[in-house]
Amino acid sequence: MSNTYFYEVIRIQTLVGEVSQIFLEPGSHLALSYEAGQYVNVLHRDQSASPLSIACAPFSSRVLEFHLFHPPENHQARDLLQMGKKEKSWRLTGPFGDCTVGRLHPRKPLFFIARGTGFASVKAVIEALSQAQRRPPMHLYWSMPLRSEFYLENLLEQWAEEIDGFGCTLISRDHRAGKADSLCETLIHDWGDLSDCQIYASGSPSFVNAAFSILRDYGLQRSFFYSDVVSG
Repeated sequence: MSNTYFYEVIRIQTLVGEVSQIFLEPGSHLALSYEAGQYVNVLHRDQSASPLSIACAPFSSRVLEFHLFHPPENHQARDLLQMGKKEKSWRLTGPFGDCTVGRLHPRKPLFFIARGTGFASVKAVIEALSQAQRRPPMHLYWSMPLRSEFYLENLLEQWAEEIDGFGCTLISRDHRAGKADSLCETLIHDWGDLSDCQIYASGSPSFVNAAFSILRDYGLQRSFFYSDVVSG
């Protein structure tokens, strides 16, 4: 059974549109111990829970970062935002997830594919790899329905300058470009054979499963497709 952790919300800022960046620090001496790539459940007042990926590698400061997409129709996400603003605290359980930075192959070319705020866990893994003594070449494919919906682009530029072997492709030609097939088509066009590659996927279950069903036809091995939501 996982522990419950009490965290104080220390800052909320809008990243773009209805996506907020939320920073928390432990409300007591007990802090969450986790690996980059994991997620937590955030408890609501009624004890229901919303899973949320941790958007930063473990730091000595013990501050946690999350990216919350909270459109009006997502009542649970709106509730989390209001809890952060009014009560200024969250209760977390976890960590959860097996697809962590420690499972990645240190040499095989690594492709990140992310949809929307699926970028959060990718960010955590890239931050951890940037500090590793050995890391594979990395390329991020990130899709949004609209070009204006991307965020933290200055961070992407910083990674490109500071991390050897890092590249990034943003995909937002139209509303269809947010689907798995369009992102995968771009990746396949760029790289072709994926038999000696590894892929870290982050997004909705439908996005991740659709991506795997496409990419396995181009040589991708199941053992090198990393996601906690993939089935089959």
